[in-house]
Amino acid sequence: MELCRDLIGKLLPEDDLLELNKALFNAANYLPRKARCNFKTFSIATGFSKGHINYSNSKEILHKLYECITQKNCCSLSYQKEVNGTIKEYYFAPKRIICLRDTLYIKGWIVDDQHDEVICKHPNPTNFSVHRIQDIHVLEDKSSEALSDVIGNHEMFGLISENEPFKVILRFTNPHAITYVADRIWSSDQKLEFNEDGSLTLSFTTDSYYETFTFALSFGRGVEVISPEELREEVKAEIKEMKKIY
Repeated sequence: MELCRDLIGKLLPEDDLLELNKALFNAANYLPRKARCNFKTFSIATGFSKGHINYSNSKEILHKLYECITQKNCCSLSYQKEVNGTIKEYYFAPKRIICLRDTLYIKGWIVDDQHDEVICKHPNPTNFSVHRIQDIHVLEDKSSEALSDVIGNHEMFGLISENEPFKVILRFTNPHAITYVADRIWSSDQKLEFNEDGSLTLSFTTDSYYETFTFALSFGRGVEVISPEELREEVKAEIKEMKKIY
C-alpha cells in the first residue's frame, strides 16, 4: 500500500492523499508487534512525471464521479475540451475512472436528456478528461444501472475507440526509440521484428486513429509508417505543414 501511494499519490488531491496516509497509519496498528516496529512512515518510492496535471482543484469532481459510479446515477456536466474553448453541457452516465500516462479520464455513456428512460446517444462510450470538467451535478433520479459497463479494450493500442480495428506497421530506426518500443506492450497481438539493418518493425492492432497518428509523430525521424497507407500519407502531409513553420 505504501508503494502504491508513493507511485501514484501525486494524482490525488491533497486532502485525499492525507486521508490515504491516515488509512495507512491506522492499518499499521493491525500488524503483528514485530512488523509494526519495522513499519516506516517515510516515502520508499517516488512517482515522477514531467508535465503532470494538478488535480487539487478536481477533488469535488472526482468525489461526485465516484458517487455516480457507486450509486449508479447519471449526471449533468459542463466540459471544456480545450483551454479557452467553448464549454458544452452533457448528460452523462459515468462508469469507470481510467488512468493513462498520469492523466485521469472518466469513461461512460452520453445519454439523451429528452426522455424519462436513460438512452445512450452514441453506440460507443465517451472519455472525458477529469481536469477539463468544469462542473458536475449528480442526477439522483436518473439511474445508469441498465447501461453496460465500460471495462475498456486493453487488447488494442489506444484509449479512445473511434474506428473499426485496423493493423498498423511502424519501422523504428533510432536506437533510443527501438529500446523504448521493444520494452513495452502496445497490444495483445503485437509483433516485434528486429531487421538486419538494425531497425525494429512493430505491428499492432488499434481502433484509435488519432492516438496512433500522434504516437507515430512523437518519434520524429526515428520512425517510418509502413501501413496503413492513409496513416502514412497523413503523416507526410503533417511533415509538409511543419516545414512551413521551420
